[in-house]
Amino acid sequence: MQWRVDSACVLHLTGGTTPYWHTYTGAPWYSISRTLAGVSVEGNLTITSPAMFDNCLYVTSFTVQPGAHINLVNQGGVRMFGDTGLTTLDLSNFNTTNATGMSYMFFDCFALATLDLSPLDTTNVTDMSGMFNNTGLATLNLS
Repeated sequence: MQWRVDSACVLHLTGGTTPYWHTYTGAPWYSISRTLAGVSVEGNLTITSPAMFDNCLYVTSFTVQPGAHINLVNQGGVRMFGDTGLTTLDLSNFNTTNATGMSYMFFDCFALATLDLSPLDTTNVTDMSGMFNNTGLATLNLS
């Protein structure tokens, strides 16, 4: 996985596989995580660490560019825990077939008002505890 931050404080991630970080402090962008304004995935990315976007307080959007996909494996649930500014999240390019955990995925996402979970395959997910705690969700599509 390659990453860079542009002048608008958007984190750009290219394809590859993330290492496993037990906590968000293991992410290589941790020292600047509270300055990030957005996340853009620009290649096929396999995420093995659930904590890689925790506490990115000012991230308002998480975008998967056309042609790119996110594959979640094991406990890698792309957790947005504590991303209080997140307003936009499109899950249509998330492959969750091999994901087993999604606990606290949207915890403390106060600004997230609408979420469509219909693209997610949760067949193998065994832990969704706290997934929607302290969210601002007014609309949730589970179909």
